[in-house]
Amino acid sequence: MKVCFHAFVSNIMGNKVVCVIPTKEGKLDYTGRLSMIEKARNLTRSLKNVVGIDFKAGIGSPRKWGAMFDSYQEALNALRHGKRRVTHIDDLIVKDTWEKQQQAMEHMVLKAVSGGMEYDVRQEAMVFAGWVQKNKALTLDGKKLRLTELFLLARRMVQEQGDGCMIGQGPMGGLLAAKSEEELCQKFVASMVGLARTVVIKHQEPDGIVTKAQEYIRQNFQKDVALEEVAQAVGVSPYYFSKLFKEEAGVNFTEYLTGLRIEKAKSLLKNREMSIKQVCLDSGYANPNYFSRIFKKWTGITPTEFRDMG
Repeated sequence: MKVCFHAFVSNIMGNKVVCVIPTKEGKLDYTGRLSMIEKARNLTRSLKNVVGIDFKAGIGSPRKWGAMFDSYQEALNALRHGKRRVTHIDDLIVKDTWEKQQQAMEHMVLKAVSGGMEYDVRQEAMVFAGWVQKNKALTLDGKKLRLTELFLLARRMVQEQGDGCMIGQGPMGGLLAAKSEEELCQKFVASMVGLARTVVIKHQEPDGIVTKAQEYIRQNFQKDVALEEVAQAVGVSPYYFSKLFKEEAGVNFTEYLTGLRIEKAKSLLKNREMSIKQVCLDSGYANPNYFSRIFKKWTGITPTEFRDMG
C-alpha cells in the first residue's frame, strides 16, 4: 500500500479508526482541503484493495493538540452526514447550525441505546457530552438541563421497549447534582451505558451465551479471569466464544473485561483512605505499575491524577 499520510493511528474502536495527521498549518485553504480529500480517497481505495471492504472517511479542521477532541467531533459529523466517500467538515451544511448537530448526535446516542450497544453508547455519549461541554453559551446548569433532557428521552424509550417497566430515578438526580462539567460528563456517560445494559438484559434470551458470559465476567472480573475460562463456563469453544462475543457485544473479551475493571477502579479511587495498591488489587490487577499504565491508556490520566481531580 502506498503512503497517503504520515499519521498517528489509533487501534480499531468499534468500526472506526482515528488518524491524527500532524501539520504546521493553522487552517487549510481551498487547495489544501482538496489535496487532503484526494489523499483520503486514495487511502480508502488502497484499504479496499487490501481487505475488499468499502471505507468512508470524515475530515475535521486543523486544531492544536489540546483541542483535538473538537477536530475528532467534526470528523465524526462529516463521516455521518457526508454523502461521498470522503467528506471534509467545511463541505457540510450541518456545520452551520448547532441545532442540526445536536439533533444528529442525539439520534446517534439514542440509536446505540435502543440496540443495547454498550461500547457504541459510551462513544456516542462521550461525543455528545463533550459537544455540550464546549458550548460556551451554556452555563453549568444549562448543560445539566441539556444532558438530563436526553437522558429522560432515552429512559422513556427504554421503558417503552420493555412494556412500560419502570427504571430507577437515581441517574437523573446524579446529573443534576454534578459539581463540575467533568463530573457531569462522566455521570451522563455512565447513565446512558446503564440504560444500554438494561436493554441488553430485556432483549437477550436468559440462557443466551453472551448474556451468560457478561454476567460471569461481571461476577469474576476482580479475579484473574481468562477468555478460556469464560468460554468453558458458557459451554462453547474459546474460538467460537471470542468471535460470538465480539459480534454481539461490539467489543472483544479483553476490552469488555478492562472496561469493567477501570469503572470499578474509578469508583474505588473516590475513597481516599484506600491505597492505590489496594484499588489495583480490588479492580482485578496484580501489578500496580501495569494497572497504572492501563488506567492511563483508558482515561488519559493516572489513578493518582484521577483521585486528585475528585
